[in-house]
Amino acid sequence: MWLAGRVWSGSRVAAILRRGDVGEDLARQRDSANASAWSRATGQMWLSASQ
Repeated sequence: MWLAGRVWSGSRVAAILRRGDVGEDLARQRDSANASAWSRATGQMWLSASQ
């Protein structure tokens, strides 16, 4: 699940880079914020599952 999130995030950033539009920096920041929130959430699920 974590890996799927990373792959999704990476392909999203790659699409932004290819497009190269004006809002690319903002979109990349939003995507990295989403990715870190995703990994925090999955990390908490792993912790609760392992207890």
